[in-house]
Amino acid sequence: MVGLYVGYAALLLIVFPIIASIYRVPYLATLREIRDLFTLAFFTGSSSVVLPKLLERLKANGASQTVTDFVIPLGYTFNLEGATVYLSLAVAFVANSYNLSLSLTTLATIVLLLTFISKTIATVPSGAIVVLLATATQLGLPKEGVALIFAVDFFANAGRTALNVLGNAIAAKAIEGQLQATATKPISSKLANE
Repeated sequence: MVGLYVGYAALLLIVFPIIASIYRVPYLATLREIRDLFTLAFFTGSSSVVLPKLLERLKANGASQTVTDFVIPLGYTFNLEGATVYLSLAVAFVANSYNLSLSLTTLATIVLLLTFISKTIATVPSGAIVVLLATATQLGLPKEGVALIFAVDFFANAGRTALNVLGNAIAAKAIEGQLQATATKPISSKLANE
């Protein structure tokens, strides 16, 4: 759990701010805007609980309805950074528990598979553990090992869900900013670029 929350902290304090700065999204302001929703997602372990309020909050803070209504629901399916961190560490934990040695090729295959698997996680509590359990054999893991994680999944789920909600808010603001930047570009420079 400590290693998992270190990974979550790295995502929250390093990766998200870098992405936000690249796309000129005010990271701390975004975090302040949705802090109550971030906290609610953390304690309930379900991002579905905050979906309607997240849509409203982003629209109230300058994101257009078109972008918000497209990006957030799509992000709930495809933009799951917290789940990706969790799945990676869960595989490493189970492999270590069973003294499974994973070659570099096997690790690369697992990372690729986890990238696709994370897109199938439902927005319900413990959705990631169900997907991991269902795909354990494809990952070369014993199902009993995945069951070991279930005891602490509630605590793991809290962090990954909150990070998924924050990541989706940043994505919506980044896309909104890119669209506004494109719309305000003079027509002559648009034609010159083409």
